Amino acid sequence: TKRYKIGDFGLIKGKKNGTDPDMEGDGDCRYLAPEVLNSPSTPQSDMYSLGMTIIHLATGVDPPKHVQQRKTFTLPSNYTPDFRNLLQKMIDPDPSKRPTAKDLLRHPLLIPNAISPRFHREVIEENELLRKEVADLKERLRSLTKAMEEK
Repeated sequence: TKRYKIGDFGLIKGKKNGTDPDMEGDGDCRYLAPEVLNSPSTPQSDMYSLGMTIIHLATGVDPPKHVQQRKTFTLPSNYTPDFRNLLQKMIDPDPSKRPTAKDLLRHPLLIPNAISPRFHREVIEENELLRKEVADLKERLRSLTKAMEEK
């Protein structure tokens, strides 16, 4: 059985230059942040790589090979809004807009039993609708009761 591990998103330099015989694996440029092609990797570029890895795990499809294709990459519409929001932030072409690891851990999607603000708003709106329906039903019941008493 093969076991896979996600580790440093570098290009596994130790194996390629022969300095680390215990290192096994291959790097894949499809997961690299666009800026890494011209400069060293950073925590922001690792966040991009993690985002592309999550997309691959969620879809079963490899990320696009070419940077230009990745810039116009759109997430599947069947993802939940929170999941889409998280991934869009992680693969933002602008490294300064990507979340930090701390930001990622605070995202509503990753907090156990967290309820997003959108969920609260939806519940409040639904509750308001139900209150109006109950008020309407009470008014109809009063009218019917009054009509029956008058007969």
